[in-house]
Amino acid sequence: MKNLLRLSLLLMPVLFYACIKDPANNNPERTCNLSGTETFSASINNEPWNGCEYRAVYYPYTKQLSIAAIDKDSKDELRFFITLDTISPLKSYTIGPNRTTGLEIVEDFSSANVSGTDIYYCDLNKPTAMGGTITLSKLDTLTKKMSATFNATGYSPNQKKSITIQNGVIDNIKLDTAHWRYGNGSYVSASINNLNWYSTDMFKKITMMIGTQNQFLELKIPGYYLDGIGFQSSWSRSYHLNAERYLSFQLPLSSGTGTFQLYPEKAPFFYQPLNAQKHIFSYNVHNVDEKFFPVTGTITITGLDTSQRNLDATFSTQTIDTTGNIINFTNGKIHIVKWQSM
Repeated sequence: MKNLLRLSLLLMPVLFYACIKDPANNNPERTCNLSGTETFSASINNEPWNGCEYRAVYYPYTKQLSIAAIDKDSKDELRFFITLDTISPLKSYTIGPNRTTGLEIVEDFSSANVSGTDIYYCDLNKPTAMGGTITLSKLDTLTKKMSATFNATGYSPNQKKSITIQNGVIDNIKLDTAHWRYGNGSYVSASINNLNWYSTDMFKKITMMIGTQNQFLELKIPGYYLDGIGFQSSWSRSYHLNAERYLSFQLPLSSGTGTFQLYPEKAPFFYQPLNAQKHIFSYNVHNVDEKFFPVTGTITITGLDTSQRNLDATFSTQTIDTTGNIINFTNGKIHIVKWQSM
């Protein structure tokens, strides 16, 4: 169900996020759940900000930590997605391009007749003043408390608007633990511009067939795990309009094992005729109009079992966007267990 939802959201048409607003329907004030021993605060664009409602969820099976907080007037929401160090989880985690830790900031805007939300990301590949850190100082599943400090700079996907967060403090807030398991051992890993990256969260399904024998396996692998614990209805903007950061493959299984050139995931290559099937790839960084496409590179299918729906592969490629920015993928590995049938 989760994978089906992701596909449907990734394929959603372009939507406008501003809407006509009744001035009487302003966001109601929230009832804050901070106690006298807890703190969730920061400076956002040099203005004091205090979290009113918040959530922190630890996933021991996948070693993920998600944190979300929103202020009393629902003006700004912060959402952290942290891939924990399994050996030393209490450390500083870098937020930035091609990292496995992410921060998204959802900002509500309104005027007399129009309201909506902007979203800012801290892992775009430009401009250079991008990203930040979150330093975990407490992650205690027995007392169910966590603490951290953070700073970051984020930009809108078109880089025309920015947001700066300073002196962020999370102190002694409640920590929930989610013991549910997802995934089945599938993973994708790579060195992206010399940064080690991996993910166990992915969409993996046969999404196209030509006849009965020609199946195409589609893979979409997010840059960091997104669990949707946010407060704003707009948390799903992470998936809308291909706004997520993700790797995308389309693999014709009828080609079997071997080494194949990677082609860009755009016309004419994503049209797959029977006599000219291609292995295609793209890397989206929160902006569907500025995808990175391969200019060189190959994928080697080392193992393929269509009856058990398993696949193993390695890949490397140099990709470029329309403005000339280059991202290199080296030492890529794909291990797929039980992809979904069409």
